[in-house]
Amino acid sequence: DCGVNNIVFTWNEYRQDGAATIMRALDQAQKYGMTYFVRDNAAIYWSAENSQQFVGDKTLAEIIAPYINHPACAGIFGRDEPGGSEMSMYGRLAKGFYELGYEGKDVYMNLLPNYAGPSVLAPYSSYEAYVRGYLEECSSVPYLSYDFYPFTSLSSMNLDKLGSGGAANYFSN
Repeated sequence: DCGVNNIVFTWNEYRQDGAATIMRALDQAQKYGMTYFVRDNAAIYWSAENSQQFVGDKTLAEIIAPYINHPACAGIFGRDEPGGSEMSMYGRLAKGFYELGYEGKDVYMNLLPNYAGPSVLAPYSSYEAYVRGYLEECSSVPYLSYDFYPFTSLSSMNLDKLGSGGAANYFSN
């Protein structure tokens, strides 16, 4: 009734019954006509430089096989607000996932807001360079998503975050 049709993730992997929790979440999403992006740390670790220490010789396809074909599975959660230094790792995850060819499934990626500080954007020198880095490293992801939080309470908006460009800064990505 309120128009919610997708759940990005819950913290499945922090429960002892992580695989069962993922399947319950997918079943509930399907029951209510929703889709669900699965957060699976093993899939994320698969793309790390030292992946064998985390997942051994498992392939990405083997890691996501238990849930990826569930009708409510929208894909896998990649990263919310990756720092600049993480971009190549998440680019490997996205490339590996899309090469598997799961039609109608995506990797959820969501960039930092345009007022993120230099330390989190590093090694990129500016927000524009950070977005360009995402577009290069994560080129297989077919969309651009980012956060922006101008509301600081239920009744006010932090106009300082918009800066002198006003609403134009909101859409600068």
